[in-house]
Amino acid sequence: MEDVDRISDLPDSILTHILLFLSTKEAVGTSILSSRWKYIFTLVPNLHFDLVDDLCHKNLESCILHIKSFISFVDKPLSLHETSLDRFHLKCREMVHGRRVYSWISTAIRCGVKHLDISISPD
Repeated sequence: MEDVDRISDLPDSILTHILLFLSTKEAVGTSILSSRWKYIFTLVPNLHFDLVDDLCHKNLESCILHIKSFISFVDKPLSLHETSLDRFHLKCREMVHGRRVYSWISTAIRCGVKHLDISISPD
């Protein structure tokens, strides 16, 4: 019996609906499945970014790496986003530079975000 990828044959609207049930991180992760999935995550209307800061209590070096990784993770989906945003949730630490946060918020606004949830906690 031949393996057939029936899910990838679905229209973008259905694939996007499926991705709505995943976290933003998981939805972006689907981009590695195949060329068909590479940019489907850019159609998801809800983006949720939450910097988990438990690594920042261990040492400064791991904290800086964790924050750099978080910044790259937020930059990619926002820079590629193709549709209007219903929700944009951002929770991060003050260690993320204010200009970067301002840029993310500006991008979300340009994408017509309807619900904006921003939480910036002290270091």
